[in-house]
Amino acid sequence: GLFSNVILGCRDATRGKSAVEEINKKLISSSPTLSSFTSVSFLPLDLSEPSSHSTFKHLIEENFGGRIDVLVNNGALAFKGSDPTPFMEQTKPTLDVNFRRTLEFTEILLPMMRKHGNDARIVNVASMAGRLKQIRSQELQAQFRDANLSLTKLRRLVDQFESDVQNGVH
Repeated sequence: GLFSNVILGCRDATRGKSAVEEINKKLISSSPTLSSFTSVSFLPLDLSEPSSHSTFKHLIEENFGGRIDVLVNNGALAFKGSDPTPFMEQTKPTLDVNFRRTLEFTEILLPMMRKHGNDARIVNVASMAGRLKQIRSQELQAQFRDANLSLTKLRRLVDQFESDVQNGVH
């Protein structure tokens, strides 16, 4: 049934298991009927580690028959505003996790999702830090907003942004 298995992927097992407990408590208190046929569980997942993507996929196949109806990409790397790390040094690790690894993870799971029908959905969650106004170039912002932006072009734009930051032109 709809949401009969909810799997929470998290790199920190303690936080992941704690979140599962909290979700289960809220589910039971808000909807005892729904909680009776909904299972919430935790699987380890570190978006920054490609090997973790494969392990997660394997565990989904092994424990849940490879079925994912909704994938919510909510993992991210964010430097706090008070972090003294220069923006130039924050850019690569941030783009690696928030764009490149998230995309790779999605691409690994997408065939498995499609195998079970056309109703599967992907939801990508972003913080306010992901706003395009972070990009100083109006031209580059416009390219990111292009309704016909292909994945290939998007990858090039992300690489260009990273290069611009590294070269001090952002």
